[in-house]
Amino acid sequence: MIGLGEVERLVRIALLTGHIAQERPLSLLLISKIEAGKTELLKRYSQVPGVAWLDDATAYGIARRYKEEIEMGKIKHLIFPDMLRPLARAKETVQTFINFLNMVTEEGISHIETFAQQNFEIKRGAQGRCGVLAGIAHGEMLDARHKWTRIGFLSRMLPVCWEYGDRTIYKIQDSLANRAYIGDKAEPLELPVNPIPVQLSTELAAKTIETASKLGKAEDVYGFRKQRQLQVLMMGNALLEGRDYVTEHDFEVMDDLSDYFILGKKLKVI
Repeated sequence: MIGLGEVERLVRIALLTGHIAQERPLSLLLISKIEAGKTELLKRYSQVPGVAWLDDATAYGIARRYKEEIEMGKIKHLIFPDMLRPLARAKETVQTFINFLNMVTEEGISHIETFAQQNFEIKRGAQGRCGVLAGIAHGEMLDARHKWTRIGFLSRMLPVCWEYGDRTIYKIQDSLANRAYIGDKAEPLELPVNPIPVQLSTELAAKTIETASKLGKAEDVYGFRKQRQLQVLMMGNALLEGRDYVTEHDFEVMDDLSDYFILGKKLKVI
């Protein structure tokens, strides 16, 4: 997809992190203007093993449909092409949905007991955890009416923010005129059958602290989750390049990509 090479790389890395031993899968929130290709990009990976594609959902619906697969670790990522749809419901439903995602992306789900979802339990020793890949329009992210942005949801994800510059807009318009979109597919993504331990030295892990602190400050949090996410991102990049150990190169890739992770009115221009 024109201009989205780095964003697509992030999606591929995130999908691979679901197969890193003893680590939580990376979650991404793709944030850009309408028509910026968020849905089309995610759709390229809708058939990847371990992915559940959800045009719309509630916590109850996900728990009822995917309980066993989440429990067994078969579902690695939930994909929401338009996050606004499940967030456009009644306040209580949205809060339950966000709390559900907070659990499933962090500590994992062990037990849910609400009016809508009663006696949902994960078997002892089961994982009950997966990542989230979602898209949302930039204007909706800035809407102060959305309380869900202030209950810890965003800190559990890496925001990926961009807009198109004039040169990229021209290239896209030209490709549309030539119908280059016909037959456009993602490169195959090889996923491990079993979880792979990826080596990360303390020295390279510590190099993420400065960036994580900067990202945390932008979201008014400490940045501890960001540090772990950036470390996992480096590990995922290592897997993407066919290695089970992190090198200085993976840190440099993470550092370059971190320009996408700043929330706010100013988006990275590509």
